[in-house]
Amino acid sequence: MAPEDKVAFVVHGPGGQQIGRYALPRQACSQELKQAVEESSGLPCATQQVLIGHRVVEDGEALLAGGVASAADVQATLLVQLPVPTTRLEAKWERIPETSEYLEELRVLNMDRSEDRGWPPKDVLVPTPRMGCVGLDPDTGLLVLVGGGLSEHYNMQTGRRSGYGSGEGSDSIHASDLEEDGADGGEKTGATEYIPFSWQARLRALRCAAAASASSKRPKRTALARRRATCFRRDTCFRNPARNNLLVVPPDGPAFSLPLDGHDPLVTAVEVHALSSLQGYPFPSIGIVVALTTGSRRKFTGPLTLVACELSPVMAKCVSLTTAESDCQAFCLDRTGHIAISIEVRPNGHCIAFRSLRAPGASSGGESSHPIDACGRRATSIAWCRQAAAILLTFAGEHAIYVYQKVGAELGREIWQPMRMLGDASQRGCEDGPASKLRFWFPTADCRLVQGPYNSLMKDSCPLVPGPTGTVYIHSGGVLLRLADDLASASKITSMREELWLTDDDEGTPIFPTCQSVFGVCEGNVYRSLVRTDDSEQVLIRRLQISSELMQTRSCIRASAPRLWPNLTERREYVHPQDPGVAPTYYHEAQRDKWDGNTVWLADDWLWEDCPQSKPQDLRVSESGSWITFARWLRIWAQYGEHRDALRMAQEAFLERWKDCPQRARHPNHPHQLEKHSCHGICVVQGHCGMCGNSIFGFGCYECPDCSFLAHPHCILEEEGQFVELETKWRSLQSLLRASYFQACKPVLPWLK
Repeated sequence: MAPEDKVAFVVHGPGGQQIGRYALPRQACSQELKQAVEESSGLPCATQQVLIGHRVVEDGEALLAGGVASAADVQATLLVQLPVPTTRLEAKWERIPETSEYLEELRVLNMDRSEDRGWPPKDVLVPTPRMGCVGLDPDTGLLVLVGGGLSEHYNMQTGRRSGYGSGEGSDSIHASDLEEDGADGGEKTGATEYIPFSWQARLRALRCAAAASASSKRPKRTALARRRATCFRRDTCFRNPARNNLLVVPPDGPAFSLPLDGHDPLVTAVEVHALSSLQGYPFPSIGIVVALTTGSRRKFTGPLTLVACELSPVMAKCVSLTTAESDCQAFCLDRTGHIAISIEVRPNGHCIAFRSLRAPGASSGGESSHPIDACGRRATSIAWCRQAAAILLTFAGEHAIYVYQKVGAELGREIWQPMRMLGDASQRGCEDGPASKLRFWFPTADCRLVQGPYNSLMKDSCPLVPGPTGTVYIHSGGVLLRLADDLASASKITSMREELWLTDDDEGTPIFPTCQSVFGVCEGNVYRSLVRTDDSEQVLIRRLQISSELMQTRSCIRASAPRLWPNLTERREYVHPQDPGVAPTYYHEAQRDKWDGNTVWLADDWLWEDCPQSKPQDLRVSESGSWITFARWLRIWAQYGEHRDALRMAQEAFLERWKDCPQRARHPNHPHQLEKHSCHGICVVQGHCGMCGNSIFGFGCYECPDCSFLAHPHCILEEEGQFVELETKWRSLQSLLRASYFQACKPVLPWLK
């Protein structure tokens, strides 16, 4: 094309800044100019509006009126607009019945989809399976939900779906990973493209044609190989990249969803914070989301990366804020100044980094870092207090908040040093009041990432919770405290008992949902996510109203909210009279601010100090990761274990002699009359014998109705020598079973502090 056939368009932004100079044909339309601007600046075409003079050039319309241009350059103005989402999403908070308006749940519906489309319902976006982290702007209520990939099984021959899988993560599986090996040494076959979520007839036709072509080039398979190949094709699991998405729920605008690539770092987020801030140029968005990511769903160790993403209905534009040699341990946001504050581990030690989120080149520019002395400790949470110009830090294994403030600014040397400490690092408690009286309980794990339901990853502890207008809240034990702006005091405002986010209707036949970390406080509500571990696998987003009435006893709460706070065991099941579980019910009615109901911390001796219930000495962790005692393990083995026949024979021999024993008896060493008592089923711990001191771990005993005295039958009935023989055989069997129990189950979770 001759040079005279082209026209130079000089494009300026809304503020008069020059974006670029582009040479286009005379007959070029606005779409060509928008495409050139997107290639040079990254501004999506859908957000651009071109003006030449006072004329708005629509899509498909020629840039030059009449196709004629003067010799001078054509001046164009580029306006940036926030596009309207193409999908109609409806987000609303629904009050849960019979909770006295304390509890609400988020529901997001796709209004463009019909309701009757199988399971899970395709018109319901929230609650949804496998939703990952959730971020909140406590000032405006902006919610950002990161959706992890969900694997779905379907038939490769017909394309029909056959249910969701339970894969480890959200990384897309490449089709080449599922290629077959010929049983007779033939060539590998299979597509090399990424398989989309929705089945396409054209893709099926191409696959059939490719298979026919490949079969003509390779030797014939044996009958066994053909059957194996048929079984492989019958039910194949692919990752669902369409469900790797970012769901944005603004407080006063339409919700929208953005697709994420299977390898996008946001998909592997373990902590997310949102910031509501409307921006036009250079990239139109309604806010920013900052996330702490691992890079892989399967990585429990290694450095964590800090990333930021602009929230626009057009696309998710993600940038990395930290470098490869930095390991980010915790971060927070200064929402007034649009600054991300993080504590990182670098080759030269710990440092506090400040990064401007809206600065040009946010990945490198607008950054300052200051070394601190953390003594090798791992930071679990960080908060920024603007009124006190202080950074608050908590460390693993310590029950205190360290207040860092800047010194030496007048000398040009900004150094952040710990100026004071709130609480006592070595003393646990849950006390509010002036700073000198504060006591906290911040239980943590040795590893900073713990495994949640369906192999999801989350941080082990986040005691500092962001609140509106920069207010800092503290999650300590079973209570939420509000820290004063001047850091001089803290006060208890509501209960953090996990069961307060649950109702009786949440029973999952029989397991109730798992409560995850609290991610923010906004408009008088505490926000938390929960995961159903039944077939639905739903992630629930709920908010609980802040109220001092929720710090009352469970009986008082149930009187006003009859469906709130189900009575659960450490296995998240209803308490059964014959199997009450291990979790202390003492904290239902007393010392409500001490424990939040998280059964992960049951091994902590401090939790049992004031509790009338004693900590089981044989408390261990089963192969499934749940707490278990010898008594419960033995009940299971009595039905399904390899020693069930020996247990049944021991029980029958005992009961055969036990039925002839007198209903009441006396012993000269005990003043009260004793009554015959049969254990609830097989192998239930009754206590310790008041005569010989040995444990009563069998099928029956004598007990005193006036006190807690228990005794073996042979200790009360001296003439019953046969019981001594039965007791000897039972103790021999019990020793064998205990050895199997201690070998099969771990003593405690190894990462508990």
